[in-house]
Amino acid sequence: ITHNTGSSLNFGEIANGAAGTVVVTAAGAATASGFDYYNSTNAAADAFSITASGAGQSFSVTLPTSATLSNGSNTLTADTFTATCTTSCQTTAAAYTLNVGATLHVTSTTQATGTYTGNYTVTLVY
Repeated sequence: ITHNTGSSLNFGEIANGAAGTVVVTAAGAATASGFDYYNSTNAAADAFSITASGAGQSFSVTLPTSATLSNGSNTLTADTFTATCTTSCQTTAAAYTLNVGATLHVTSTTQATGTYTGNYTVTLVY
C-alpha cells in the first residue's frame, strides 16, 4: 500500500467562534454543520494505491478509531473514518485506489486558529 503523493485528508477551512463538525466522505464530498463559516474548496479525501498481482485479489482494510490533529498544544479529534471499501474488497486490476474520509470535531467555540495536522494508520489485510 502506497500513499499517493500530494494526497491528504483535508477538512477545508473553518472560522473559529463556533463548535461543529466537518464530514469528508471517502468520495471526497465535504459537509459541515454548526460553523458560522466553512469553505470546502480544499476539502478532500485521502488516497492510497494498492498494488496487486492482478484483478480479483481479495483484501480488507482496518481504519483507525480516531486520530488527533494538532497545532502546537491545541488539538482536534477526527473519527468515524470511512473508506471506499473495508471488507470483502477485490482489486479490479493490478492497481486499486483506496480513498479515506473522516469526521472532524471542533468542540470549543474558542478553538485556536491555525493549521492542524496529524497522522493515522490504515492497515491492509490480504
